[in-house]
Amino acid sequence: MQFWPSLRMNDIHKDWSERWPSFRSQWERANPQVRLGSAVPDRYLHHSNRSPQPSHGYSWAMDYALEEVRDRKLAIIEEVCSNYDVDGFEMDFLSHPYYFKKGEEARGMPLMNDFVRQVRVRLDKIGETKGRKLALLARILPSLELNERIGLDVAAWIREGWVDMIAPATRGYLDISADLTPFVELARGTGVEISGGLSDLYVRDYTGSKTGRASLEMLRAAAAAAWQAGATSLHLFNYDCHATGKGKPGVLFSPEELQALKEIGDPATIARRDKHYYVTREMGGLTPEAGGEMQLPTEMVRGDTRELRFLVGDDVAAAREDGFLESTSLMVSVEGYDRWDDDLRVRLNGRGLRGRFEGDALRFEGVTPKQGKNLLSLNLRNRPSSRQDPIRIQGVELFIDYRD
Repeated sequence: MQFWPSLRMNDIHKDWSERWPSFRSQWERANPQVRLGSAVPDRYLHHSNRSPQPSHGYSWAMDYALEEVRDRKLAIIEEVCSNYDVDGFEMDFLSHPYYFKKGEEARGMPLMNDFVRQVRVRLDKIGETKGRKLALLARILPSLELNERIGLDVAAWIREGWVDMIAPATRGYLDISADLTPFVELARGTGVEISGGLSDLYVRDYTGSKTGRASLEMLRAAAAAAWQAGATSLHLFNYDCHATGKGKPGVLFSPEELQALKEIGDPATIARRDKHYYVTREMGGLTPEAGGEMQLPTEMVRGDTRELRFLVGDDVAAAREDGFLESTSLMVSVEGYDRWDDDLRVRLNGRGLRGRFEGDALRFEGVTPKQGKNLLSLNLRNRPSSRQDPIRIQGVELFIDYRD
């Protein structure tokens, strides 16, 4: 077992002094000029609309455009790796992903590149004195584009070999829809490994989520999707912090949470066990049209088409042919839809589906998704002219059940 310390490159929990006053270090209090202050990116404001507002109207996140901020973080990394018998180090850029003032992200990107390069150089020098290489892991947002928006040139980190491993993930909840393949393709031939970030035990607003918590079937699905995309490991972030038994005497993990840990590290073990896939929803229900980063929820008016992409790790066709498949079903949850007057057409990978209503959801039985990337097309072909309000696609879920 190896030991890798982790450093949150920014953490805005400290913005709420009434909850976490001790999170502000003496150095930060003595150097108020290092804060992002009121010039926080819009992305931060979107999130703060769905959580407590910053206590003083600005963020205590540090501005990486300032040399003293980069020097301090580098000094912390160097101190830990020099003084302790560590095997590597994790730079956590996901908690929280705000590094430059609004509009300064592109200008700050070369500065962040140089910072990551310096970390690599320092770790190599420390490794020489210890007689082994110290690995460097970066936990980052789940797409290259999202990272570029906040000033992180992850593609350069991979090409230049400044990092040994990348863990793309979505912060705040389990994201089964995250596509690792662009990272895997970029890293091919470089020696950089891609770790599938499961991130959390929380999901949002899905029927099988058990009041917001990931089921065993969901955890299997997330792991299977990551393995199928080319991940060489899985990265667990808040798996212990948000475990069922957190803060209680006795056992930390529930039986399902413990069972998942025993299974998900081996693709062969979970290959033909029940799964619950879904298209990830934006935290707080923000639509893409309103600036949300997830595909769902989304709104549609007459004539609109929405294409939703999701990953499946299972080879459903082979399991059906071998006689191991019990059933599959796809469920599309719709709000504001009139089953008598509206006409919503659904196609999976170009093939039309016929389903039935169950409450506010359309269920399609016996579907055969592809192993890998899948495309679900939704077309609101007709809606009475008297209905100007949109329908709202709230969820898309895929259930795969195997015979014992």
